[in-house]
Amino acid sequence: MAEPFPPDEAAQDLSLLEARLQELEAERDLLRKEREDARRERDEMQERATRLTAEFQNFRRRSETQVEDQVRLRLEGLISKLVHVLDAMDAAFGATAASLGHDKAALAVLEGFEQIRSLLGNVLASVGLQKIEVVGKPYDPRQHEALLTIESAEHPSETVIAELRPGYLLRDRVLRAAQVSVSKAPVQPS
Repeated sequence: MAEPFPPDEAAQDLSLLEARLQELEAERDLLRKEREDARRERDEMQERATRLTAEFQNFRRRSETQVEDQVRLRLEGLISKLVHVLDAMDAAFGATAASLGHDKAALAVLEGFEQIRSLLGNVLASVGLQKIEVVGKPYDPRQHEALLTIESAEHPSETVIAELRPGYLLRDRVLRAAQVSVSKAPVQPS
């Protein structure tokens, strides 16, 4: 009977197969390492992309806030200047109305100026300006600037009894505190 494989050939084939197996195992190990490196690189890139996205969103929010703050400050500055114009108009109307008497032409001019003042007041109200109501209210140092304290038995202590200069709120923030007179309890004789 003939041998299927001569022993030398079988040993040689086995040796070639073992060498090929080692090559394939080395190639497999290399592919596994490359796959792990690729996964690690992908994870790092995803983490960088997430971080960059978050940083960009934070930058955008900060930029929007800064722009809103600048617009708000400029608007407050402009409105503050226009409030002084309202004060001047009110003072002029008060002085002029008393001195005009019954001169119809002068009263007509004054009425026109009052309409202009009213328009200016309406425009300022449309952007959020509102006058602080003070008389009869408790004194609040956040909204009132007390220029005078007056003894009064008619009013509770620490109550605003007169407005000396109007104060204004701009969207619920004090733009200018009202200057006021505040009551205090009368001193009791001892």
